[in-house]
Amino acid sequence: MSIYEVKNLPGEAISTRVVHAFTRVVERAIEAYEARATRNALRELSDEMLDDIGLNRWDIEAVARRSR
Repeated sequence: MSIYEVKNLPGEAISTRVVHAFTRVVERAIEAYEARATRNALRELSDEMLDDIGLNRWDIEAVARRSR
């Protein structure tokens, strides 16, 4: 039996929690990036273009938050 086959190694729970925490940090960073990209893209549109898609300037932040 190799060391890699041993179940419940000491510290396994801690390393799993660290991996999950790091994963959540990365996911939140990606979500923030996507929200910022959405916000910036909508801000570049004219009022007429926003109206064509059923939005106005006041809606941009709410739409960006929902894109997360």
